[in-house]
Amino acid sequence: MKKAGFILLIVSFVVASGNLFAQKSPKANKHWASPQVFEVPESVYYDNDRDFIYVSNIKGKPTNKDGEGFISKVAPDGRPVILKWISGLHAPKGMGKINNTLYVSDVDAVVKIDLEKGKIKNRYKAEDAKFLNDIDIDNNGNVYISDMVTGVIYRLQNGKLEKWQSSDKYKKPNGLQVENDYLLVGTEEGIFRIDLETKEEMLYIPNKGGIDGLEVLGNNRYLVSDWKGHVYLLEKGEDRITLIDTANEDINAADIDYVKDQGLILVPTFFNNRITAYYLTED
Repeated sequence: MKKAGFILLIVSFVVASGNLFAQKSPKANKHWASPQVFEVPESVYYDNDRDFIYVSNIKGKPTNKDGEGFISKVAPDGRPVILKWISGLHAPKGMGKINNTLYVSDVDAVVKIDLEKGKIKNRYKAEDAKFLNDIDIDNNGNVYISDMVTGVIYRLQNGKLEKWQSSDKYKKPNGLQVENDYLLVGTEEGIFRIDLETKEEMLYIPNKGGIDGLEVLGNNRYLVSDWKGHVYLLEKGEDRITLIDTANEDINAADIDYVKDQGLILVPTFFNNRITAYYLTED
């Protein structure tokens, strides 16, 4: 075979292989389901430093300030270690961790929890807040919190909680993720991207139907949940892919977490009162 023909054959094989890989279909395969012991679990957060899952339990209504909410500490296989590990909250939702501190949104305040001592260290009241929801933290330790009712994004910086951004371009901001120099915000219109420095905003990936949980996969791909019972894979410029659909079973999918090094999606089922785990695979 001539050299040019051989090179052409190799190139053709590489291109064909690339097409085969591109055609792989992501799937979520159920791994485990926890006991049905939680009380309206809204959010999950995997602590890779301690190998525990934290679960926020609303217990009552999402807006009630009744002191009945709590955080559970759960083993990585879904077994509750301490069901009511941190109590005295109202209706806790989103969580974010930095070093030994866990931050939790709680209706109109952000609660700071010492993970080593398992105790509440501080509460920060958010001015005019109605429904604080998700949380994420940037590389400088700044904590961002969404208010789904008022549309405001708050920031906790150096112990001071204040309004950081609001917009009339989107409705019901919920899921948050910091990616590089941007804050990604899950809204009714899709994923918005806000520049952390300039606060310039743009609709990054359209997605109708609302976004609850939002997780970064990398390479412009994201996991989102819609509370109704769906978990989707979104990729910029591509059609969304349904990974999980429990809507017909009346099982919700609230604020998810993604354990990247394990390829594991953790789903709090809200009224179904359990946590489910799925392996994300590409066949």
